[in-house]
Amino acid sequence: MQESVRSLLSSSASATLDSGLTSSVSSILTVSEHLDSVTNILRDLWAEILNEDPEDIQEDTSFFDLGGDSVLASELISLAKQKSLGLNIQDVFEYPALHEMATKSYPLVEQRERSLGVPAFSLLRHHNTEDDSIQTLRSKIAEKCAVHENQIEDIYPCSPLQEAMIAVSQGGRDSYMTQLVYSLDPELDLQRLRQAWDTTVQSNPVLRTRLIQEPPYGMLQCVIQMSVDWAEADSLEAYVLEDRKDSMLEADGLLRSALIHEASSSNQRYLVITVHHAILDATSLTYILDDLVNVYNGESDSLNRPMFNSFIQQIQQTDMGAADEFWSRQVKEASSSPFPVLPNKEFKPIASARFVRSFQFDWQNPFDLTKSLLIRAAWGILLSLRSHNSDVSFAATLSGRSAFEGIVRDVAGPLITAVPIRIDLDDDLTVAVFLQQIRQQAIDMMPFEQYGSLNVRRRHGDSGIRATDFQNLLLVQMDSEDVARETLARIGVSPVEGVGLPFEYDFALVNECTPAQDSYRVCLWYDPRILTEQSVEILASQLHAILDQLCHAAPQTPVHAIRCFNELDRAQIQSWNQSQPSAVRDTAHAMFERQAWLTPKALALRAWDGDMTFEDSTPSLLG
Repeated sequence: MQESVRSLLSSSASATLDSGLTSSVSSILTVSEHLDSVTNILRDLWAEILNEDPEDIQEDTSFFDLGGDSVLASELISLAKQKSLGLNIQDVFEYPALHEMATKSYPLVEQRERSLGVPAFSLLRHHNTEDDSIQTLRSKIAEKCAVHENQIEDIYPCSPLQEAMIAVSQGGRDSYMTQLVYSLDPELDLQRLRQAWDTTVQSNPVLRTRLIQEPPYGMLQCVIQMSVDWAEADSLEAYVLEDRKDSMLEADGLLRSALIHEASSSNQRYLVITVHHAILDATSLTYILDDLVNVYNGESDSLNRPMFNSFIQQIQQTDMGAADEFWSRQVKEASSSPFPVLPNKEFKPIASARFVRSFQFDWQNPFDLTKSLLIRAAWGILLSLRSHNSDVSFAATLSGRSAFEGIVRDVAGPLITAVPIRIDLDDDLTVAVFLQQIRQQAIDMMPFEQYGSLNVRRRHGDSGIRATDFQNLLLVQMDSEDVARETLARIGVSPVEGVGLPFEYDFALVNECTPAQDSYRVCLWYDPRILTEQSVEILASQLHAILDQLCHAAPQTPVHAIRCFNELDRAQIQSWNQSQPSAVRDTAHAMFERQAWLTPKALALRAWDGDMTFEDSTPSLLG
C-alpha cells in the first residue's frame, strides 16, 4: 500500500502510520512528526547529492536553486527509496521546495524485488504473435544475421529513436557510428582486460544486439549469443581509417573491438571500440565502462544490470491515446520558420564543423528552473529573434530517463530521445509566465518523451510535419566524459582525443550545452556550407546575452524586451564605424544636371507612350 503524506494530513493529527514501515520511518508516530521526519530525511539526501550543509537547507529552499537537475532528481529518488520513501520525478519538478516535496512523498510499506528483465520473446506478444510465428521469425532473423537460430537469445521492438538512427545509416551515412580510442598503460594486463571486456559484453545483451526490418513487425532488435570478435593491428592510424569504411547497417553487428600494438613503439597499446549509437548513449557508456573496470579489478564477477528489454516493455505500456493527445496539443497550428534556412528542399545538411566557447556564469534561478530548462528557454528566444517568428520549433535530445522509476533508469542502452519543442512567444508574455510555461511543458512531457519526433511527424498531419521541419537541435548534457575518464584511470586506461571517426549531425546547426556550477560550455556544430565560423561565434554570444537577461530579469519584464545584442555585435558596429566616409558637398539635382549635359542622347525615361532622352527632358526639368 502506498499512501501520500498529503492524504495523511487530512486525517486526525494523532493518526499513526502503518506498522509495516521500515526502520527509517517506523519510529514516527503522528502525522505531524512523520512530516518533520520526512523533511529531515530529504534534507540530508539533498545535502548529500548537492554537496550542501544540511543546516543551510530551509523548508522553503528549492531543489533547483541549489543546482539540482533531472539527473540529480533521479538520484534523489533512488536514495529516497533506500530510506523507504517514494517520490516520482514529476512531483520533484512540480514541488521543488523542501517542505512541498516532503508532502508529496509516500512511505514504501512493501518493497518487493523487481525482475531485472522480461522473458525472452515476450515483448513480441504485444503484436499477438503465437509461438509458432516466433519460431518462424527467429529462423528468418538467424538467416539474415548469418547465425544459427539457437544463437538468437531474444527479439523485441526498437525504440522510436533507434528506428530513426538505423534508417539514417541505411542511407550509407555513418553519422551515428563512433570510434572510442583508449590508450593503455604499459603495466596494464592485456589478457585480463580482454577477459573483462568479454564478460562485460556477455553481461550486457544490448552490446550483442542487431537491428532488422521485418514486416509486419517493423524495426526489430535481436540479441545474438556470441563472443567478442577481436581485431588486432599494428598501427592506430591505419586501423581507424580502415575501420570507418565498414558501415553498420541492418543485420550487422553494432559493436567492434580491437587491440592495437603500435609497431613503432613496444609499449604503446590502444583499445578501440567502434559502436553505433542505436545501442549506446553517453549515460549508458559510463555504465558499461564502470562494469569493465569492476570486472577487471575483480569487484564484480557476475554483473546484474537491468536489461534493455525492460525499457522497451515500459514504452509498450505507454498510453498511446494520451500520448497522441498530448503531442496533438503541442503541434497544433504550428507555423514556425526553419533556422538556419537551407539553400533548397533537396539540400542535406551535415553539421561537421564546430565552434566551442566557455562562459563564466552566475546561475540565478528565481523561477525554480533547471539549468537545462533555462538554456532551452534562451535558445527558443534566440531562434525567435533570428527567424523573425514568435512561433518556434526545434529538436531537443533528452536523457529519456527522467520519466522512469526504479531499475529502468539504470539500464545500459540508448534511452535518449529526440522530441520537438514548440514555443509560442506572445507579445504580452512576461518572463515569469514564459519560464513557468517552459517548466510546465517539461513536466507534462515526461510521460510521453519516448514518443519521438518520428511519430509526431507521422501521426499529426501537416501540423506535425511543420513542427518537425527543424534544422537545429538542442542537446543539454552533463559532463559524462569526466566521469568516464576518472573511472578508466583506476586501471590505467585513458581516452585519446582527436582520433577516430569525425562526428557529424544530420542538422544544419546543433547546440551542445554543458552547464557547470558557475559556468557553461557551448559547442556549436554547424554545416560550413550554410554558416560561417564568425556567424556561429555571434550565435554563441547572443545565446549568452539572452541567458544572462533571463536569469536576472524582473518577473514582470516582457519577453519581447529581451534582446540578443552582445559584445560581439557591439565590436562589429564599432569596426564598421572606425573609418568615417568623407563628406560629399554636392546636391542631387546638380549631379543630375551634370550627367544630362555629359550624355544628352542617353535614355532618361521610358514609358508606355514613348521614350525621352536627357536632351529631351532636361529643358523641361531645368526650366
